[in-house]
Amino acid sequence: MTAMAKKLKVTTASVENKDITGRKQAEETLWESEGQKKAILDGITINIALVDKELKILWANKTAAKSANKRPEDMVGRPCYSFWGDPVRPCANCPAFKAFRTRQSEHIIIKTPDGKIWDERGEPVFDKDGNVIAVVEIAQDITERKRTEDALQESRELFLLFMRHSPIYTFIKEVTATEIRVLMASDNYQKMIGIPNSEMIGKTMEELFPPEFAAKISVDDRTVVAKGEALKLHEELNGRQYTTIKFPIVLQGKTLLAGYTIDITDLKQAEMDNAKLENELHQAQKIEAVGRLAGGVAHDFNNILQIILGNVELVLARMEPDDPLRDDLEEVQIAGRRAADLTRQLLGFARKQTIAPRTMDLNATVASMLKMLRRLMGEDIEMVWTPSAGLWPIRMDPVQIDQILVNLCVNARDVITDTGTVQIATENVRVDEQHAARHDGVVPGDYVLLKVSDTGCGMDAETQSKIFEPFFTTKPPGKGAGLGLATVYGIVKQNQGYVGVYSEPGMGATLHIYLPRYMGKDAAPAAEVPAQPLARGSGTLLLVEDDSSLLSMCEKILLSLGYSVLAAGTPEAALRLANEYADDIRLIVTDVVMPGMNGRELVGRLKVHHPNLKCLFMSGFTADIIVHQDILEKGGYFIQKPFSMSDLAAKVKEALE
Repeated sequence: MTAMAKKLKVTTASVENKDITGRKQAEETLWESEGQKKAILDGITINIALVDKELKILWANKTAAKSANKRPEDMVGRPCYSFWGDPVRPCANCPAFKAFRTRQSEHIIIKTPDGKIWDERGEPVFDKDGNVIAVVEIAQDITERKRTEDALQESRELFLLFMRHSPIYTFIKEVTATEIRVLMASDNYQKMIGIPNSEMIGKTMEELFPPEFAAKISVDDRTVVAKGEALKLHEELNGRQYTTIKFPIVLQGKTLLAGYTIDITDLKQAEMDNAKLENELHQAQKIEAVGRLAGGVAHDFNNILQIILGNVELVLARMEPDDPLRDDLEEVQIAGRRAADLTRQLLGFARKQTIAPRTMDLNATVASMLKMLRRLMGEDIEMVWTPSAGLWPIRMDPVQIDQILVNLCVNARDVITDTGTVQIATENVRVDEQHAARHDGVVPGDYVLLKVSDTGCGMDAETQSKIFEPFFTTKPPGKGAGLGLATVYGIVKQNQGYVGVYSEPGMGATLHIYLPRYMGKDAAPAAEVPAQPLARGSGTLLLVEDDSSLLSMCEKILLSLGYSVLAAGTPEAALRLANEYADDIRLIVTDVVMPGMNGRELVGRLKVHHPNLKCLFMSGFTADIIVHQDILEKGGYFIQKPFSMSDLAAKVKEALE
């Protein structure tokens, strides 16, 4: 046996047998545990690496290796920044680097040059003596999450902006079994109810509103949630009208109630304005219809009345005062005048009446009618006249003032039972823009006010809204045509004025007639012309009228006034008579509308041979038709049928002189 063998033999002989099964099992358990940890760390989709004080990688999971496009074993021993960030040196705020110094966890969010966003952490690892021996570096790509969060944040901010500045009143509430609280509300909603945002959010209905209103709101809210259906409500608050829509929504297990409120006050006002415009259009169409009716019948009707009234007047002029037939003829005359008045009322309402405006003092005009008006009222009704001193002048046809007063006084008389009072007053008024804005069709300015008040039965609002409509009347059948106040309205509108009505049932009524102040150079009222005797004259007149009865009647009147008359039933006959007559013809009195040739054309042809011929047109048509047909010449003369003897006498005298 060699020495080496002997030595080996000794050594071998000196080794004792020892059981290491437990240690082996512990090592295997440790390795198994480490393997499980490594498998877990490798399976996490977050970059995890263990680095030493020099930031060299001691270990990296597969996710980290993949992000660096390396194998984990190839990264060990190399600086972490060589794979992420600057390959030369670590970034200034590297959380791993800072964790070594601060001995605590460090966290940053950075954006890399490639546009990605990373959430990075450095967690220190301590030995048993408390020394930092390594740092676990954790990094996660949160680019998509950040974009989602930013998008959600942006959406939330946009929603909040919408809620704050929404043109409609918007709110969201949480509804539970015990209470209803406001979660969110738009700024204008808070202003609407008068509660600031800071005091409104999180408050219950009972904390925000009076008990009755809070209870009503709560019932409505719970009804919406219980039924799961939207609810539409109409409400009024602080004088404004609102429409509210409420509907349920469920968010993350919470039952919420959303809704919005729209201020419909202006919309309702617009609807009322549209309805008013439609009513005004309807009224205008009525006026137009009545105007066409009046224009259509006026010519023939006035011709008939002219024949009746003219012949009655001629007979009465030749009749003895005590003739037994005089009373009957005067009744016929009264009836004919009433028919003529009815036609004038139609024309006045339709604003198609022939008018001759002049400057006047309204006080003087009313005073001149008082005697007649008192007879009209009767003994049981007291009439009080209260004129205002220094009244401004107006410019109107005096006949229209007569029509206004007669219609208003008759209307007042008819609504007074037994005894009562009718007061007529005048005054100057200045209508400002505020007053004008409250009344349709009113223009600011100076007006002369005519007031007629009665102590009659008064009117309710519905009646007041209809009193100016044609043919509307509250009188029994046969007692009124329903044209009196319509005529007043038409006349006042024709003269750029307006009418106001003030009445209550049982309290009488007052009608205000606003007539524009006249500001022309001749604003001083013209003197009243006293009644003149029947104007007579001489000379030859050419009378042209296609209605034979009317022709005969007018001829008799003109002959009775002292004139010589050439009577023609057609324009052709008039031309023939004028050519055959050797002496001078002073005036032609002609109807306007005749078959074959109108009065204007006839006068034009006659003036070729009689250049100094003067003319007086007469017609039963309304003035606007005559003007439209260009019948009246500048400086010409016109008389409206039906007319009286004195009217015709005065017009003929005026035309001749």
